[in-house]
Order: sequence, then structure tokens, then C-alpha cells
Amino acid sequence: MNNLSINHYRLEHANPSWFIPVVGNIIAPITGAKLGYIEVSWFFFSVGIVF
Repeated sequence: MNNLSINHYRLEHANPSWFIPVVGNIIAPITGAKLGYIEVSWFFFSVGIVF
């Protein structure tokens, strides 16, 4: 096994800033759809869901 093991990320490393990209990619399509950017809104929504 290489140097990256299962214990590479621990609970102590988690912080609330990890959720900023996820929330941004889910909230941005709401405004984008209202402005008429339907395809781009679907793209950002799908990226947010994958996160």
C-alpha cells in the first residue's frame, strides 16, 4: 500500500469551510435559472450534487 492510507483524513481535519463549494454549487442554480441560464444552472447543480 502507498503512503496515502485510510487514516489520511481524520475527523479533526474536517471544518465548516469544506461545505462552501457544495452549498455554492447548489444555491447558484436558483439565481441562474431566474436569469435564464438554464443549462449552466443544471451544470452547477449536478456538480453540487456530486460533491
